[in-house]
Amino acid sequence: MITVVYRKQPESETAMRKLAFVLFVLSMAILACSLPLGASPTVVPEIPPVTLPPTDEPTTTPSPVPVAGPGTFNISVSTDLAAGFIINEIPQVLDDGGSAPWGVAPTHWEVTLPNYPLQGKFHEPKIYIYPAPELMAVNEGAARNIKSLQEALAADPLSPIDPAILPGVHFFNAGSVFKSNIQNSRPFQGGDGVRWLTLFAQYFAPVNNRELIYIYQGLTSDGKFYVIAILPITHPSLAEDEKMDAPIPAGGIPFPTDPAADMTGYYNLITDMLDITQPGAFSPSLETLDFLVQSIKITP
Repeated sequence: MITVVYRKQPESETAMRKLAFVLFVLSMAILACSLPLGASPTVVPEIPPVTLPPTDEPTTTPSPVPVAGPGTFNISVSTDLAAGFIINEIPQVLDDGGSAPWGVAPTHWEVTLPNYPLQGKFHEPKIYIYPAPELMAVNEGAARNIKSLQEALAADPLSPIDPAILPGVHFFNAGSVFKSNIQNSRPFQGGDGVRWLTLFAQYFAPVNNRELIYIYQGLTSDGKFYVIAILPITHPSLAEDEKMDAPIPAGGIPFPTDPAADMTGYYNLITDMLDITQPGAFSPSLETLDFLVQSIKITP
């Protein structure tokens, strides 16, 4: 039986999140941050509709479709990986001087996946759903990311996409060290998006199975909702974690230990290795995660 739980996060937890943000800002002040700064938007922007290309019906028979929602929308995710998913409503965080800028957001929703096979990794498997225009109005980093996403969605789906135009994640105080396995037209039910593999860090980090993620970003066709899926994924030739003494499996690419090493060359080799890997060699497989994303359905 598939159980769906919807719960609203209490305001007391929001206060604790604010305090955590303040402490985090103080602790990270001495570290380099990859998050770029830009001009703040002053109006709620209008997001143009996304035109969806025709897609084939999935060949895998989905599990029973659970549906839940907070009244603003309904969401269903019809794969076994999402069985028993839980929706949490996250209260708005205002830019009141006491909150980290990357944490400022309107009320939004987090979908947690307690039965996802990879637990205990650096990132929890989650799907985030934001009201897009409201988010763009209050968070300049998110506004830049959504515009980058629109640019990526406008690109020719049959041509290679420039990794430089892929969006970041506004609530990560870190940057992407590489991007691989990019597909720029991965529709879900009611919208379209882009998926790729990456690792976020504040330093030149070794690519490893504890931090590697499958990331998906999309917009509903009416422009009302912004979807971010962050799902842990592993590769058989990557080290299990980021520690410098972590063994590199056969066929893996050693991390350079020389401070003067060509890090761009290292990340290019990693990208090439992941790009040519058969989808089924990843865990979970790329096909499985693509199908999970395709099964997302957001309706009024």
